[in-house]
Amino acid sequence: MRFLAGDAFLAPLGLLMIAFGLFGAGLTAGLPVYAYDAFDGSARIAGLFYAALGAGAIVGTVLAVLIVRKVQPLRLAALGSWRSRCRSG
Repeated sequence: MRFLAGDAFLAPLGLLMIAFGLFGAGLTAGLPVYAYDAFDGSARIAGLFYAALGAGAIVGTVLAVLIVRKVQPLRLAALGSWRSRCRSG
């Protein structure tokens, strides 16, 4: 744990993974409830939400592989960090 906490690259990445793990479970549990409440009790909408999450994961993976072949991964990480700071500010 000390190594992870002391590393400038791995510490924020570890915190991000912990946050995604915590909030991802809430999303999985809450998505059917949201679909039921907001879309007149249709289970199909919840299924479409899950299908959209899966399709986005597949498309994102393919795009990430294609982009990493052309751009260095650390430059992509810097761009992502910069964009997230621009959005939050």
